[in-house]
Amino acid sequence: MTGGRPRNTDIDEAARAATRQLLVEAGWEGTTLSAVADRAGVSRPALYRRWPTKTHLVFDALFGWAVGALPQDADDAPQAWLSTAIETSFALFADPAVRAGAPGLLAVLATDDELRTTLWEGSARPVVERIEQYLGGAGDPDQRAALAQAVLAVIAGAPLFLELFGSDRVNPRARAALAALVGALAGETVTAPPPS
Repeated sequence: MTGGRPRNTDIDEAARAATRQLLVEAGWEGTTLSAVADRAGVSRPALYRRWPTKTHLVFDALFGWAVGALPQDADDAPQAWLSTAIETSFALFADPAVRAGAPGLLAVLATDDELRTTLWEGSARPVVERIEQYLGGAGDPDQRAALAQAVLAVIAGAPLFLELFGSDRVNPRARAALAALVGALAGETVTAPPPS
């Protein structure tokens, strides 16, 4: 049993929503913890109790939902898991708040090794571990871990590239080909969705 009052999730959601709005309206520099607190109608101490820095808050507001959107168990339906992961990445990088906040977030992460490690451990590592489980127990564990990281890099990196540098609408055939490519990389035959 833990002491203290239960965490008020309304504050969390209000702060995340305010952060996303401010990133679109004011960019990275204009999205301060004071501005988020004012917009969300919460106190700055309430924000600091949840997120120690603006970068932590922005990362959570932009990417926190994506990890939760992935199916928890890849064993029963690996094709569906891979397809959902790819579509989640496309949705993520098409989001105006992510487009507005990502450059500032990347600039901070490029110079702060400790923060980058913290965010990796809290967000990316659980997904990599899920992919490792999906890849199965055979073979060298280090090789399996490296392959799982490579699969995640393709799942996240390819949609980022296609959304940011592609045409206004990513070619559905490219999305289907990506699903097949990730499946092949992971050793799974993935039936690509038909182009729409």
